[in-house]
Amino acid sequence: MSAYFTVGLGPNAESWNASRGLVAWVVNVLAEHVRDPRLAATLRELAEQRYWLVGYDLIEPEQAPDLTRAVLEDLMPAAEREFADQPDIVEMVADLVKMVDDWWQSQNG
Repeated sequence: MSAYFTVGLGPNAESWNASRGLVAWVVNVLAEHVRDPRLAATLRELAEQRYWLVGYDLIEPEQAPDLTRAVLEDLMPAAEREFADQPDIVEMVADLVKMVDDWWQSQNG
């Protein structure tokens, strides 16, 4: 089954589509790397429930920089370790990282 990770805030948010298992893995990794304990708890709950829609739309706007930092700094190294023998999965995660980077750059010039 598919799940979506929304990138961005509001009606113009884009969605990254992957299996629920991969989206839950991404969210768990991010929960390990964000600095805000409330955000980490929210992410863990979302991953545990395996919601079909997770991401920026389900966090507080002031938590977006922390989530973005974790995506840009921590997600690819974790994916490369976890899925070293599955380059297609690593590429999918790289697509998410690029979406987040592009969105963040568009918001912060």
